[in-house]
Amino acid sequence: MTTKASIPIDTLLNCNKLKKLNATKEQIVEAIGKSTIIQATSDASGVKRTNDAELPEYEPRPSKKIKGEKGESKAKGGDDEGEEETKFEP
Repeated sequence: MTTKASIPIDTLLNCNKLKKLNATKEQIVEAIGKSTIIQATSDASGVKRTNDAELPEYEPRPSKKIKGEKGESKAKGGDDEGEEETKFEP
């Protein structure tokens, strides 16, 4: 059973990059064992920070630019009051 401050390994296995690698629970636990900043929970069902370390300070990253339908660039996730949202169709 995972602790309150841990992430279940099953959640990690649902990440697209790990799916693409066909990672298994055993591989993740083995890789975590080599880390100095995270560790597996006692029952190996989750991942948590080593010694309940503090979270790093949040530092926002610059917005990525995406092209809209008319070729103009818009900041992704930015505050675009008064502008229409660009819609993408598959």
